[in-house]
Amino acid sequence: MTIDYRATRNILVTTKGHAYDRERFVDMFDAIAAARPDLCWTHVEQPAINVFLKPETACDYAAIVFYDIPGLEIIGPQPPNARLHEPSGQWKIDFERLLEAGQPLIFLHHAICGWPAYPRYAEVIGGRYLFVPQEIDGVVHPDSGYVHDAPHFVYPVAEHPVTRGLEEGFELVGEPYLYEVFEDTVLPLMRCRYDFTVNGFYSTHLALQGKMHSREGWTPSPGSDLVVWARREKNSPIVYIQPGHDALSFDHPAFRRLLGNAIDWITGAEAREWARGAGAKGSGAG
Repeated sequence: MTIDYRATRNILVTTKGHAYDRERFVDMFDAIAAARPDLCWTHVEQPAINVFLKPETACDYAAIVFYDIPGLEIIGPQPPNARLHEPSGQWKIDFERLLEAGQPLIFLHHAICGWPAYPRYAEVIGGRYLFVPQEIDGVVHPDSGYVHDAPHFVYPVAEHPVTRGLEEGFELVGEPYLYEVFEDTVLPLMRCRYDFTVNGFYSTHLALQGKMHSREGWTPSPGSDLVVWARREKNSPIVYIQPGHDALSFDHPAFRRLLGNAIDWITGAEAREWARGAGAKGSGAG
């Protein structure tokens, strides 16, 4: 990866906490940057990213792309149960300051799983992946669902810079989620044709108990088909993109276009103005 310090947009990308194809991931970001002479990117892994999650250090970056899962500790080896951790009090303060400062944020695929014991993080993203049954707004929800190597079709539901050039939709083989989406707080951009019921997924909680690909006793309600959205929190524009599991996505021209579109929009004046339009309330789809 070559950093062009003449570029006017430097994107900070953070990883770790989940296995991924590093070489193909890097190739994807290099290709996106190569197609944009004013763009470069910097790769930082957990926990070093925490140094940058405050206005004083994030100000050098046009956007931060999260492809990590902080706050989850897998313990084992048999079964690989998990411990869920909250961030420190200072981290929470700095993150809120980052949102006040209007830092553009993109959360990619499993980043929605980050800080699973800290509901505020999910609120900022606009959705939540549950590793164990948990309470949301006073109601206990079953754990979320996963499935590997699943063919699914992603298509736009809004005319927006993030979906530009993707009007016909595209087919992917990847890992959809049966997860919690706070649809009343987001701007829907793309949905997915797939079976978002218990029949199309496996229980995450059972997997953490060593029972992979199991639905035994698992009774989730049908889930949302929303897979790409935008939202604003305080002064920050935010985009979440659910696809992006592995090289089948990283190498896909339409997925690269989607991610490139998201970077272009969120680092531009339009997204900043849209985010500020949330005013004092600080959140919503608007």
